[in-house]
Amino acid sequence: PEELPWRGSANDRRGFARHLTNVALENGKSFALVLETHPEWKNGGYISGTYLNVTVPAGAKFSALVGFLKDATATDGAIFGVSIIDQTGARHNVVGKIARADGVLDELTADLGPYAGQIVTFRLQVQAGSTATQDWAVWASAAITQDAALVLQRAPVDAKTVAAAKLPAQQPNLAGVRKFEP
Repeated sequence: PEELPWRGSANDRRGFARHLTNVALENGKSFALVLETHPEWKNGGYISGTYLNVTVPAGAKFSALVGFLKDATATDGAIFGVSIIDQTGARHNVVGKIARADGVLDELTADLGPYAGQIVTFRLQVQAGSTATQDWAVWASAAITQDAALVLQRAPVDAKTVAAAKLPAQQPNLAGVRKFEP
């Protein structure tokens, strides 16, 4: 696979990856910061970005909110996926989903328990469908989180007060969040 430049040009036929700020997505909401990953402009075109040397904590989960830019009406959808490359070099698909520009952002979630304590490489990928036309694919959020029950298990907790975390329909406040570039 060919290595593409970070902050690629939107007219690069090989695909591109870049951050966009203050942009409207298919759900009609504006997001402060998203990662746009447009696959190569061909049937089944593909793009991926890697995050090296990530330590996976106990009780970790991966969560992402994905979709398309607001006016991506000609896209036939794309496959969003996340894989892990472990210390042996083996690749493990942890979650994938076909997303359509249907006015709703899609959630990706995966239990990272099997990788607890390991230092791994995360790969975010997007694959075009029959065409790559307007595959303006965005990651509105992507995060590794820890299960609140594990974090709080040392203190007595009323079971009614602990609820499952759910990704917001709108991007959370990004103040103090470190931006990662593949």
